[in-house]
Amino acid sequence: MRAIVPIMFLLCININHVTAQNTKLAETKKYVLQTFPVEDKSSIVLNIEGQVAVEVWNQTSVCVETSVIPQNANFNIIKMLAKEGYYNVKTSETDYSLTVYNRPASKMFVYKGQKQTVCMEYKVYVPADTQVTDRSGRSLLAVASTD
Repeated sequence: MRAIVPIMFLLCININHVTAQNTKLAETKKYVLQTFPVEDKSSIVLNIEGQVAVEVWNQTSVCVETSVIPQNANFNIIKMLAKEGYYNVKTSETDYSLTVYNRPASKMFVYKGQKQTVCMEYKVYVPADTQVTDRSGRSLLAVASTD
């Protein structure tokens, strides 16, 4: 009976350790989805710092999927900042174009005196037949089309 108690204790510790590791692995990214109407805009300008992938979809809006990946940041703080809109992209528009941009400081913040860093990845879904460029005018998707 005495031998069973320490074995059960060690078994409980190992189960808690594995559960904590699995929870930590599940909390590796925070996603933020935003959609913006394009209406009669013929071009989209992406002024986004970070890794950006562009895909065409059959909608009349632009959808930006932001992935916030902690480097040395507390995941719960990232969730709180995302809820407050810290990782939201913003837009501005002219008669013919929609510009999508992010905050330059979104990759680093200080919490309780410690620097917290994250990696930002963006997937941008754009309507067919729309020209997509970066801020320097380089084509990211010459003319997006689903043909």
